[in-house]
Amino acid sequence: MTDMNSDLRGLLPLVDALNAAHGALCGGSTELLHDGTTTIPGY
Repeated sequence: MTDMNSDLRGLLPLVDALNAAHGALCGGSTELLHDGTTTIPGY
């Protein structure tokens, strides 16, 4: 899916967009949650 070397923060916008698309297809939330302040514990 990506060749980003351990840059998990860089993947947050992609994961957020995929989550919103999943919500649209399955009747869940389509709200984007990543606002630039989201953190990953331990990184």
